[in-house]
Amino acid sequence: MVAVPLDLSPYHWAVMSVYWDRPDQPSRENVAAAALFAPHAAVAITNAWQSSMLREAIQSRHQIGLAQGILMERLGLDARQSFDVLRRHSRDNNIKLNRIAKHVVETRSLRGSW
Repeated sequence: MVAVPLDLSPYHWAVMSVYWDRPDQPSRENVAAAALFAPHAAVAITNAWQSSMLREAIQSRHQIGLAQGILMERLGLDARQSFDVLRRHSRDNNIKLNRIAKHVVETRSLRGSW
C-alpha cells in the first residue's frame, strides 16, 4: 500500500491510499504514478465538495425565499421586512436561519417548539 497526501485546502487534508494485490512492494513507477494522480484527485474532491456546498446554499436560499413569501402574505410585510423577521427570530432564538425558514414553510407559522 502507498498513502499519498492530498492537499484539499489550507484547512483540509486527506490521504489517497493505493493498494496492490501482490505481496511484493510497489515499484518506483507505481509510487510515481500514485503521486502524479494525487493532485488530480485533490481537485476532483475539492470541486465535488464545492458543488455540494453550492447546491446546499441554493436550496437554503430557496427555503428562505418561500418563508419570506409566506410571511409577506400572512403578515402583510414587504420582502425586506419579512427577511428581517426571519433574521431576528433566528438571532433571538439562536437557531440557524435556514432551519427557521424550513419550519415556516412546513407549518406556515413562526411559532413552534425548537
